[in-house]
This record gives sequence, C-alpha cells and structure tokens, in this order.
Amino acid sequence: LGVFAQAVAYGLWNLALEHVDASVAGPYVNLVPVVGVVLALAIGETLTALQIAGGVTVALGVWMNHRGRSPQVRSSRKERARLAEQVP
Repeated sequence: LGVFAQAVAYGLWNLALEHVDASVAGPYVNLVPVVGVVLALAIGETLTALQIAGGVTVALGVWMNHRGRSPQVRSSRKERARLAEQVP
C-alpha cells in the first residue's frame, strides 16, 4: 500500500512539473503521507486523532504556501512564456 501511495503521489508530482515550476509544486510533496492515509482508508483501515491532526496540518501548510504566492508565480510556465513573447 505504501509503495502504491508513493507511486501515485510522485506521478502527480511529475505531472504538475509539466505545468508549473518546482518551487510552486514543491510544497505538494508533503501530501505523500496524506495520500497514503486516504488509500489506507479505502481498504478499511481506521484513523487516529493524531493522523487526522497531521493531515489537517499538512493540508493547511500547503494551502498557506499556495495562498502566499503572487498570481504571477502561480501561473503556468506556458502562460509566462506567452506573456514574455508579448513584451517588446
């Protein structure tokens, strides 16, 4: 289960890198354990309060990091390249 969770998380990471810079996608690597817990729930495992608190903390940290970025940083590489072509 752990290997599958990591494979899914890193697959999504690589997919994200096609659209945004690593500095933008980096914080989302912290979601690897959260994906593992979600997959564990899918096979009938139970959650403890500490696991829920950890998942909420990680999700809050990723959200805060994403929220703190300027719109230009959040834009995709393609969008920034398109905008750069328009500048004389």
